[in-house]
Formats: sequence, C-alpha cells, structure tokens
Amino acid sequence: MANNPVFIHSLFRAGSTYLFSRLRDSPGLYCFYESMHELVAWASEDVARLDIEGRADKMQQLNHPVLDKPYFEELKAVWPEWEKALAPETVYGGYFAETPDAAGAGFFSALSAASPGQPLFSECRTAGRIPALKQGVGGHHVYLWRNPWDQWWSYQVDPYFDAASRVIGHADPLPEPLRAVKAEFAIAVAPVSTFSEARDFYDLRPLDFEASYAWFYGLWLYLLDLAGAHADLLISIDSLGRSAAHTETVTSVLSAWGISDLDFSDACSPVSQFTALEAEAFASVEARVHALFQGAGWDASRISAIDRLRDGHRADNAADAQAAALAASYRRSLLAVRAQGVARAGKWAGLYDWQAETLEESRRDIVALHRALEHDRKVVAELKRSQEALAREGERDAAELALAQMYIDQLTGSVSWRLTAPLRTLVDTVFTPLKKIVERTPGSDSLGLRLVDGLARFPLLMRVANAMLRRAPALRRWLTTVLGVPGVAELPRLDTDPGQLSPRGVALFNQLAKELEMPELSSAVAADDRDLT
Repeated sequence: MANNPVFIHSLFRAGSTYLFSRLRDSPGLYCFYESMHELVAWASEDVARLDIEGRADKMQQLNHPVLDKPYFEELKAVWPEWEKALAPETVYGGYFAETPDAAGAGFFSALSAASPGQPLFSECRTAGRIPALKQGVGGHHVYLWRNPWDQWWSYQVDPYFDAASRVIGHADPLPEPLRAVKAEFAIAVAPVSTFSEARDFYDLRPLDFEASYAWFYGLWLYLLDLAGAHADLLISIDSLGRSAAHTETVTSVLSAWGISDLDFSDACSPVSQFTALEAEAFASVEARVHALFQGAGWDASRISAIDRLRDGHRADNAADAQAAALAASYRRSLLAVRAQGVARAGKWAGLYDWQAETLEESRRDIVALHRALEHDRKVVAELKRSQEALAREGERDAAELALAQMYIDQLTGSVSWRLTAPLRTLVDTVFTPLKKIVERTPGSDSLGLRLVDGLARFPLLMRVANAMLRRAPALRRWLTTVLGVPGVAELPRLDTDPGQLSPRGVALFNQLAKELEMPELSSAVAADDRDLT
C-alpha cells in the first residue's frame, strides 16, 4: 500500500483541512499536508523554514480545526529525502502541467518512497494537474469541492486566497477559457512571476466583485469539469456529513483503498442564505463566464452537467430570518470595504503608472548616457592608440636623431674633417663676403660680371685675385666656365709702383703679401714698422 498514494485535490477553502485532520488519524496512512506549497518549495533548501507556518492564531482566523501536530510535521520527518526536489516555479507555473515532470511527479514520488505508511497528499494547488500526476505517480485521486458562492465568500477571510488564486493565472500553459476570462474582465497580471512579489502586487490591487468572482468561478468551473473526467472520487464538502448517501459513498470508496475507521459525522461546512439581490449578482457573472467558456470551445452540455452536479449537492439552510439578515448586512459591508480598496488601488495605480513612466524615462536616459559613455570610451581608446603611435614614432625619431648625431660626431672627429678645417675657414672668410658683395651689386646680368665689377672697386683685391688665379689654374677654369667671367685668364695686371704707396699702404701691402705668401716690399719694412707703432 505504501507505494499506492492517495491524493485529495481541491481549491482553497473547500474543507481540505477538515478532511486532512480526519484522514491523519486513520491507521496505516502517512499524511502530507499541502506539500505542493510555495513555502515548501522555499524550504526545500532549508527544512527549518517550515516552522513559520501553523501558528494557533492563524488557524483560528482561518476557522481551521485544531491539529494535534503541525501542518508540515510529516514533511519535516522525511527530510532530506525531498531536498531540492521542488522548484518554486512548479507550484503555480505548473498548475495546469500536461506532463509528469512539469507537474512535480518526481517530488511526489520521492515523498511516496520516503513515507513509512501509505502516503496521502492533501493538496490545494494540484487540481489542474490531476491527469499528469495520475500518469506519473499513479495512485487514487479525489477532488474535494464546495458550492462556489460560499467558497468565494470564504476567500474574503484573508487576502492571501484571492491573491494566490490570481497567481494561478501565471500558469504555463493556461487553458484558453481562463485566458478569455482574464481578458474579458481586464484582470491585471503582475509583471513578475515569483510568488511573493506577485502576491504583493495583487494585494495592492484588489479586484471588484465582478472580476474577482469571475476569475474564481472560472477556476471552479474548469477544475470541477476536469476532475469529473479524471478523478476517481468527487467529494462535496457541503454534502459530507449532511447527506447520509453521499457520506456512505465516500467512506466506502476510501475503505476500498485501505483507508478505514473514518467518521465524518461532525462535517458541517457553513452554507449561507443569500438574498435575491446577491443571487442575481452571482448568476449574472456566471452567465458571462459560461458564454466565454462556450466561445473557447466548450459545449453547452458540459456546463449543464456541472449545473446538475451542483444542484444535486445544494444544501438546505434553515437559518432564521434575523440571522440571515445579519449575515447579508455583514456581506454588504465587506463588499463596501472591497469597493473602497478597489478605488484606493485605482489611485495608487495612477501613481504607480506615473512612477513607472518616470522610471522608464530614466531608463531611457541611462541607456542614452550609456551609449554616450561607450562612444567616449571608444574616442579615448582611439586617442590612446594615437598617443601610443606618436610615442612610438617619437622613439623612432629620437633613435634616428641619436644615430645622426653619432654619425656627425664620427665625422667631426675624423682626421679628414680636421684636415679640411682651413678650407672651410677660407670659404667662410672669403666667399661669404664675396657673396654679399655680389648680392649688393646692381645692374649685372651674370654672377661673374657682378663679381668682377665688385672687385674692380678694390685694386688691391683685384691684384690678389689675379695672383691667386695664376697659381690656381683649376679655379680660373671654374670661374670661366661656371660663373661666366669673360677673360678671367687675361685679367689686367695692376702694376702699382710701391714707391708711390704711403708708409701706411706699404705696411698693409706687406701684411697682405705675407698672408698670400707673396714677395714683400723690403724697402718699406722699416717704415712700415714705424708707422704701425
């Protein structure tokens, strides 16, 4: 039996905690409570996290029966067999999973294998995956249901149930009829899929009565139809304990599965007496949902079959008129509070939209700044590359300059450079002044003529030039050929009588003759020396 699990599937607030408390006392059963739970998925890495659930005040608020052991006692006892076996996205994302793996079959199989008795799973988040779990895990599957009006009102005891039901809308895949309900009633979807963030989103944005009941009733209708086709047993919590025939059917089936000694005589799910106005409001929303389901491909006969099942388990409520009136008044006050919450959420939504728009503008600015920064980074990188190239070029130029300086140093330190130093000095001394003379001589068409014209003004220089040309035939030919000096070879010889020179002239003549290695005027030496002194 230990490998033949029993699943009790239901929506929230359908009496699953009561049924779990009775089955938990059955000998031979090992009962797991809501193992497919967002808290369990979170605790799959640290089992101590399960201790935050099951406070006594919370149980009283939810009208749950008092349990002799904490909710998750059995799960904690078989740790770590299920360590990291349940991914958070499986809890709600796989609500309508079509394959065993996506439905969490591996997680349930691990728990079944670790169970010391016949495993029983009481689950409020698995009804949409009954076919996949039957395929992957096997066992017996029960669907526990309740009349939708009282069940929806029971959701109002805690905002968690409304928000958690809306998180089911994140499931992938989501059946087409439920997609149609979300679209028709403009049910907002949280922009995140993690449960805690989505729950916060929905808590701050409550739905009005029509949208809230439409979504709940769509789930209720779809899941009851699915369970009718795939579950092994349907249990109406409204009829359990009230209808002897239904109670007998349930106990007999469970007994055949090895679950005995059950007593459901104290089962008494609350059934309200609704006013005509309330009934009309519920019926109006249900009619719209039926039309949407038919538009999504449902045949009218499927809806009629659900209506017959529902009517067959409609409980009679003999509450007195005064109690019914008080209950109706209380429900109207709750609807008024809901309406105020919806209006307040609308204002907050406007603020949220403004903040979201501002945030988006800031995001676009950040993106633009990022692009500008990337551009500047590229420019800086290019400048850095250019700087590095210039540095390399500077290094090459410095190396070339150093090499040239080395060649210059070698040249200026050579013997030939030192030997030609007098010639360079002569060029600087003679030809540079000659060049200036030529440049300052106007009216000459050729350099040679301008040179001759300039020398003619200085007879002594002319005589010295004649002497140099006689001693240097190569220079004479160069002047004739290159500079175009006509008759350089026949330059007139200036025979000036030294005796006609003044003592000062004789002294200058002898100085120049000495420099040019020419004969000096011996008769004038003494006079020259005297004059110079």
